[in-house]
Amino acid sequence: DHINPRLVSVWLQGSGALRVESMSQASLLPSISSFLSEYLTPSHPLSHPISVTTTTWGSEATTLGSYSYISPTTPPTAPAALASPVGRILFAGEATHSTHFSTVHGAIESGRREANRILDMPANNLER
Repeated sequence: DHINPRLVSVWLQGSGALRVESMSQASLLPSISSFLSEYLTPSHPLSHPISVTTTTWGSEATTLGSYSYISPTTPPTAPAALASPVGRILFAGEATHSTHFSTVHGAIESGRREANRILDMPANNLER
């Protein structure tokens, strides 16, 4: 039944995302329910979640809430340039994927790409 949803993903940005990161689970659930009711109507099944999970991307020191994106001025060769090895140093990550940048599956596929590159290296290159 298409009117029986089970999962909703809510993406917030800026100060709203940082505020959500700092909220306790007990206060976040009613806040998200209120937010969803405002946009979906109170009678919509997704307006009353039973649990909520958050990330800390905005306050995480290694990401600070970011992931790659292609702007209108980004050269089409940018992901390939980022994926190019520098000597024996290899680069993976969603920003290095030619078609699935900004996605988890792009990050996974790029990791597999680089793992295969290592497996294809002559053994003497790996021992140095």
